[in-house]
Amino acid sequence: MIHFLYCNQLPEDVKPTTSLLLIADKYNIERLVQLCQDELSETLDLVNVIDALQVADQVGAEELKDSAIDFISKNVKTLIKKPDWNEIIKPNPDFLNAILAKQV
Repeated sequence: MIHFLYCNQLPEDVKPTTSLLLIADKYNIERLVQLCQDELSETLDLVNVIDALQVADQVGAEELKDSAIDFISKNVKTLIKKPDWNEIIKPNPDFLNAILAKQV
């Protein structure tokens, strides 16, 4: 994050993560928030999508949240078998509603 503040870019060997998104949001670094959203949206996979959805919801990163919901709706049969599936859906029924809306 410090490098980004001085250089307005991330070092080439650093990829945006949900942790970096949380820090960028905490310190209101809008350009870094957007960069993290864009990169994370493009690199969603079965391993990181649930974490990405939770963090996106936490910080109000709507673009990432929408991308994660789209990804989940396309891969729901695989993701519902993951142990952390219930941990995210039970306290967040809106997520389930958004996912199901994509299925229709």
